[in-house]
Amino acid sequence: MNYSESLDYLDKLQKSGIKLGLSNTFALLERVGNPQQKTKFLHIAGSNGKGSTGALLDSALRCCGKRTGFYTSPHLVSVRERIRIDGKAIGDAQFAELVTQLARQSEGINSTYFEFLTGIAAMAFARGNCEWVVWETGMGGRFDSTNTVVPECSIITNIALDHRQYLGDTIAQIAFEKAGIIKEERPVFVNDALAPEAMEVIRRRAQECHAPLTVAEVPRGTSRNLVRDNRVIQQFESQGEQVELGLPGAMQRRNYALADAVTRYLKLDRAGVLRGFAQVRWPGRMDVFDRYIIDGGHNPDGLAALAEGLAEVFPGERFSVVFGNYRDKDPAGLRSLIPAAERFFFVPLGDSLRGGRTPEELAEVLHGARPAQLCESLGDGIERAKGSPQRILIAGSLYLAGEAFRLLAPPEKVLDLI
Repeated sequence: MNYSESLDYLDKLQKSGIKLGLSNTFALLERVGNPQQKTKFLHIAGSNGKGSTGALLDSALRCCGKRTGFYTSPHLVSVRERIRIDGKAIGDAQFAELVTQLARQSEGINSTYFEFLTGIAAMAFARGNCEWVVWETGMGGRFDSTNTVVPECSIITNIALDHRQYLGDTIAQIAFEKAGIIKEERPVFVNDALAPEAMEVIRRRAQECHAPLTVAEVPRGTSRNLVRDNRVIQQFESQGEQVELGLPGAMQRRNYALADAVTRYLKLDRAGVLRGFAQVRWPGRMDVFDRYIIDGGHNPDGLAALAEGLAEVFPGERFSVVFGNYRDKDPAGLRSLIPAAERFFFVPLGDSLRGGRTPEELAEVLHGARPAQLCESLGDGIERAKGSPQRILIAGSLYLAGEAFRLLAPPEKVLDLI
């Protein structure tokens, strides 16, 4: 099948929905020769920060001369960006070839969209001779399709109340699911900002698995921000070093602490690691360009982190906020943005599979705290926001961030991290 046909094939798999479990993925991988056994993995779980932590590790590894694979979800503008080799999304032809091969060899396995993509990612990285693969969970951990590898180490970024219909109603329950990626005698890394109830669960799981646990210390000093090549770079001191980080905001310092601890465990070249942290790119996470800031924060923790980052990078500044959110996300996080907002422009999401909250519903959450306009689409919201003098913040969903990039930037800004 060609690239267009491969996308059609995957679209049909979307109808299978979400099925937690590992049997289908193990079966798919076995059909294609267990490619996951041919490379080394760094496995990342967490409610927020997985992608940013992965991007830091991928960039550091590449700057140390390692050939990398990077598997992430969801995508912003193209499914191909979920599977990157040496920082670049795999090409149309290679993607179609992988889909065609796995489709032929998976007859009789009723796989979901994510299970199938996990299979072709493992195939791509083995074929690409990737030395290291940064491997991000989709949701949860214990029964996530990515939990079919034995990693060199496991990394858990944070625990928040998200995906509660699948993972549980408490921090402890969700932590238990995320801790399912911890493997026997393989190190696990967390940071010291983790909620105490989550830390307790992860410590217990690590002990059961005889897995050495490292609690990385988050830099607590002040950070200085500067703009370089139309990007916000933050500078701070950590463990006696001056660090430059190509991702702004306090949450990224928490992610840095994790990535830094892992690179020290791997004994990577320090100069290369620091260069990688400075050069890192991760689209849609407080991504600043022209008048726009695009962020995929979608749950209360993610939106609170965005508000914290905005206050740090743009102190005292207010924004025209274009906002849309999925129906299955807690809309209370919207209130975190009120101090940073001059006005809101509420938009619907174009994703018909999951469904978003209507602009009217979002306005009700605001309770009149700021002026708000109800818009017919993201494009309509952006056009209206352009009439205001403030910078334009687009937030509330990674799906919305993807829509914004398609409207405002060339695909390469998202597809390639170099």
